[in-house]
Amino acid sequence: GQDNIRRAAEFYGRIVDRKNVPANFREQALYSLGRCDELLGDKEKALSRYHEVIYGYKIDAETGTRRSALWLVKSAFAAVKIYLDKDTPEAAQAAAGVYGRLIEMNIEPVDDFRKCMNDIYDRYKLKE
Repeated sequence: GQDNIRRAAEFYGRIVDRKNVPANFREQALYSLGRCDELLGDKEKALSRYHEVIYGYKIDAETGTRRSALWLVKSAFAAVKIYLDKDTPEAAQAAAGVYGRLIEMNIEPVDDFRKCMNDIYDRYKLKE
């Protein structure tokens, strides 16, 4: 139960805190830490971890560091789910923004992400 989740969170936290951890491992640990936060009921903390993966990937991509987008996409989907569960126009706008960042970074499948973003705009009657 909760104790196992807390132990897992401690483990992932130690990986995140270490210096010189390869980016893919750090992203995986951040994503996993976010999942632990969610299971422990702290969705805001989970969101901040997911956004750290998203922005870290974006910054690295801008400086020419390319790597697998696996943890980026998993983090993006997890963040979108938290936002859409809130079921408010503001949270929907934030969810659409997550898809927007994937599109900006040209993460495939861009067309699918664009469709998801447009569906959110339509469902919540948001302005693009």
